[in-house]
Amino acid sequence: MEGLHQHLHQQGSVIFCDQLPGDTSWTGQFDVEGNHLQIRTLNDASAYTVIKHFFSDQNIEAIFADFTSQIAIKR
Repeated sequence: MEGLHQHLHQQGSVIFCDQLPGDTSWTGQFDVEGNHLQIRTLNDASAYTVIKHFFSDQNIEAIFADFTSQIAIKR
């Protein structure tokens, strides 16, 4: 975030978008650190394990609180 701010206009806005977890998002697979794991298969049939985090509104607010007081979360 600190590096991003140097590229914004003084009153510039930052918008983050991501999907909400759906019915098939929760695989029940976790690593030893508690990260939620999903398998992604590409068009060439190669498969990769990815870490997915579905943050609560409170988690998101806490992460960005040091950077702004104008946090709006719409789900």
